[in-house]
Amino acid sequence: MADLPIDDLNVASNDTQITPEQLKHELPLTASALQTVSHGRQVVRDILDGKDHRLFIVV
Repeated sequence: MADLPIDDLNVASNDTQITPEQLKHELPLTASALQTVSHGRQVVRDILDGKDHRLFIVV
């Protein structure tokens, strides 16, 4: 059987990605982003605990 070029046929390039730790170092969390995440998590907790009447749907 002939060697057919089927591996990575549609891959234009291959670059190494940085680690999550490197990303956190290069793009530190701002106070505003931290507040947004904290508030969002509290809203989800309130919904799951029945303190908030809204539905929480995971798709």
